Amino acid sequence: MGPNLEPGAHVGAPRGPLTTHPPRARWRRRILVGVLASLTLTLGAVGARGVTASASPAALTFAEAPGASPNFISPFAPCVDDSVTNINQFQYLMYRPLYWFGLGGSPAIVPRLSLATPPVVSTSRTTIILTTKGWRFADGQSVDGQSVVFFLNLWKADPTGLCGTEPGVGAPDQIKSVGARGDRVQINFTTPVNATWALYSVLSLITPLPDAWDRTASGPAACATGAYNAASTQAVCRGVATYLTQQGSQTTTFTGGFWQSGVDGPWRLARLDAAGDATFVPNPSYSGPQHPRVSVFRELAFPTTAQELAAVTAGQVDLAYVDPTTLLAGTFAPPSTVSVRKGPPWSINYAVINFSAADPNANVIRQLYVRQALQDALDQNGVVATTLAGLAYPTTSPLPVSAAAAFPGVTRAPVPYDPAAARALLSAHGWSTVGGVMTCERPGTSPHECGPGITAGTALSLTMLASDSSPVLARELAAESTQWSAVGIRVTDVFRGYATVVSGCQGGTGYDLCEWGSGWTYQPQLFPSGDQILAAGGPANLGGYDNTHLDALVHASMYTPTSLGSYATFAASQVPVLYQPVLANVLLTRSTVTSSIGLAPNPYDSLTPEYYSIP
Repeated sequence: MGPNLEPGAHVGAPRGPLTTHPPRARWRRRILVGVLASLTLTLGAVGARGVTASASPAALTFAEAPGASPNFISPFAPCVDDSVTNINQFQYLMYRPLYWFGLGGSPAIVPRLSLATPPVVSTSRTTIILTTKGWRFADGQSVDGQSVVFFLNLWKADPTGLCGTEPGVGAPDQIKSVGARGDRVQINFTTPVNATWALYSVLSLITPLPDAWDRTASGPAACATGAYNAASTQAVCRGVATYLTQQGSQTTTFTGGFWQSGVDGPWRLARLDAAGDATFVPNPSYSGPQHPRVSVFRELAFPTTAQELAAVTAGQVDLAYVDPTTLLAGTFAPPSTVSVRKGPPWSINYAVINFSAADPNANVIRQLYVRQALQDALDQNGVVATTLAGLAYPTTSPLPVSAAAAFPGVTRAPVPYDPAAARALLSAHGWSTVGGVMTCERPGTSPHECGPGITAGTALSLTMLASDSSPVLARELAAESTQWSAVGIRVTDVFRGYATVVSGCQGGTGYDLCEWGSGWTYQPQLFPSGDQILAAGGPANLGGYDNTHLDALVHASMYTPTSLGSYATFAASQVPVLYQPVLANVLLTRSTVTSSIGLAPNPYDSLTPEYYSIP
């Protein structure tokens, strides 16, 4: 009989190299538990930020993330500058992406806020046609097809200059040609594509650019009007990309005519001071459907978390995204004038499972029934309700919790918690309890034996390498270890520094499970296909999971007109990673704030202050 492996699995070493970068460290992401230091806040000893509440009843204030003020303004942003602070909570107010995703608590596309009508895909699925709506930049130029081609020409000339580029996948490598006439844009791909994938992971990355930005240090250029993929176009566009990147970090120029000429969103930047405070006022030439309800929107900088929370307590900010660990640490209690609202992020959380042959327990962890037992014995709902005080959501597959709201036909997998089933799985495969730990007593490769390479007397004793940067994570893992122990699985937590953990996850030795605490955020590419984290050879497939059937499902979700449902269902059942609770997005709002779209936090941490009102 064959080994106890899931369909399509390989016994050998994983294909392809593992990434040399921390997971999503270079991508747009929110601040998560894995990178936070232990919080010891004593608000009574920390003075409120040196600002006073606005004298204008029409001024809305927002707290920037501690130590993270906007410092890059060009929408063609490299990974080092691609952050929630720079993109979702700064640039998007001024420069609208071609397609807008996420409004209120929903992650779905919002056609009325998008600069173009929904894309039309050819029957061959190799061509996408879109039509811009005729909105205008602040300098009067129409947001037309040429402004879309300008961005695509930059992308082709300098693919590493835009965060979100995945070599060989999507744009620009799989775009064969581009054409524009008036408001109409035609994009031709080298292969058939899934229209939904193209929308969420290719078109979502495009921001139309004005002709005024088509220049180099030497003067005006011709990148916007060049033929896509032509050598001459790429040469001039590389110069333009270099110029925009250099100028994009010159904060003293952000309110000048150059950058303000390209504003097509509901707000324009009136001031950015040395402290990082950003002041926005309504854009009088905004063409969109929702105009600001307040006359001023201010983003306030705070050097530390303690100072930010002191300002919240003092009533000096109206809106503030906060990391939920600030609440879970028990050192900050929002005043009665502040409401705490949570929502699911466009993220998942998981612990890496080590499939590398370098792991002494690789033969154990490769058994599907072992991984299923680990997942079945984990009470995520209980951990969320107790240890995480409800400020998290169970993760049940590689799809974000709210994926069904964006992708029709996708349903969320049930939360698997059945300790009796976990124990039965192990017993059925030749394990029995010895000294409180499940131990292999029927070695062999038949369906009712432990599996290939597992010798008699092997104890089901695993090591979890985990980040020591958060006491909340430590409490969570302690609770989980107790749950596993109840079914005879011993998991020993070994805590190290965040960088050491990430490096260890990639190294393949010294651990069976690896938890850095922050999982994976599907930004800036928004389509949760799993090609980077679960497909064989994926750049962030740290554990080396290798399954040909899952690879086929990932490929189908990206290049054929199929739903994510089959992929999500299979990935949930095969447990390629250990699914863990994901922390919620948490938004603090003053009780006087109202909004026509509700007060739920945005799944992408984006800001839409034009929908908010205050007395």
